[in-house]
Amino acid sequence: MTQPISQGVVGKQGLSADDLAQIRQLADICNAHEGLNLKLNWEDLRLRPADETNDFAYYQQGALIGFLSIYIFGSDQAEISGMVHPAARRGGIFRALLQAALAECARRGCSQVLLICERTSRSGAAFASAMGARLVFSEHKMELDAQTSLPAITGPVRLRRAQIVDADLVARIVAIAFGELADEAAARQSIVKAMQNDSRQFFIGELDGVPIGVLNLSADEADIGIYGFGVLPDQRGRGYGRQMLAQAIQQALAQHARRVMLEVETNNNNALALYQSCGFNEVASYDYYQLDR
Repeated sequence: MTQPISQGVVGKQGLSADDLAQIRQLADICNAHEGLNLKLNWEDLRLRPADETNDFAYYQQGALIGFLSIYIFGSDQAEISGMVHPAARRGGIFRALLQAALAECARRGCSQVLLICERTSRSGAAFASAMGARLVFSEHKMELDAQTSLPAITGPVRLRRAQIVDADLVARIVAIAFGELADEAAARQSIVKAMQNDSRQFFIGELDGVPIGVLNLSADEADIGIYGFGVLPDQRGRGYGRQMLAQAIQQALAQHARRVMLEVETNNNNALALYQSCGFNEVASYDYYQLDR
């Protein structure tokens, strides 16, 4: 029996190897068209659960011409990123994808939705403006310069690989370091789930055995990202963050990472200065627009 040709918006529960190949092909076309580095979180896409709808595809005669993803990180906030083939724009395709995604966000109790738009994307910024979305913050994506001298590992702070039994501790440090105490329970749930993923590694920074910070390494193909990097407020300004970062870089390179990446809010001057001094350069910037609903 002949399979029906996919047409219009299709919600996806999990993504097959063929789905991922089509998404990658579409992303390559969109990136080349505007000189972009679209934020699609490939690791998350490869590991989508088969019992949740997190992704929406738009097909025309079976060909993928639009794609949108929802990213929910253990809270009531959803981030949305997507794309439409350059030749198929201005036809309401992304609006249709977004409507389907917003319905799913509402069903899952997400009260805040953020649209991710690369700063240099004229089409993305125009869409956010047309939707009446408000710019709420921005991030730089940074990459370690392969030619730079790596920061020396000195000082008393040591990284320890966190285990499932450390989930409460990691969640507590994250909540304090990032000022999100109300989300500690949600953070723990998200951390436990992430720890069960072989491509995610959580580390605790310890000063003479006392936990003072956390970070995690997230592998994406041959790249490794350093995320969730936080130091307790009363331990900042003493060089401990640099000691943790130096060891995280060493861990990433020991795993044969082709590139080491991280993200930082554009107005976080202290963190930005630290990363730059350790050899990271800005390669892209992303604006986050809040969609009033």
